[in-house]
Amino acid sequence: MAFEAGRLDVRVTLLRRTLVHDGLQKVDGWEAIGTRYVSRRPLPGGERGEADRRQSFGRFSLWLRRDSVTAGLTAADAVAMGSVRFEMTEPPREVDSARRRGMELLVESTGEAWS
Repeated sequence: MAFEAGRLDVRVTLLRRTLVHDGLQKVDGWEAIGTRYVSRRPLPGGERGEADRRQSFGRFSLWLRRDSVTAGLTAADAVAMGSVRFEMTEPPREVDSARRRGMELLVESTGEAWS
C-alpha cells in the first residue's frame, strides 16, 4: 500500500535517549530533537502479556521527508504522537523513488506517556 502524496497530516516529536537530571541524580530519559509532519499508516497490532495482564499495542508505518535531522535517526530513537511514545522496531529506511523521497519508520507503541 503506497502513501498518498501530500498527506503529511500527523505531527510527531522525534526523540533521542539521553541522561536527564531529576533533581537528585542523572537518569535515562528522552530529549526532543525535532518536530515533523508524517503520513501514518496503521499496521496489524496485537497483544502481549506483561505483569500478569494483557497489553495491547499499536503499530504504524510512518513516512516523513528526509532532512539533516531525520537522516541521523537510528533504531534507538523514538517518536511521540501526542503524549504516547512509540519505539522503532527496525532501523529507519530511506525511500528514494521517482514519485517521492523520504524516510519510512516502523514504530510500535510502548504504552508509556511522554511529555
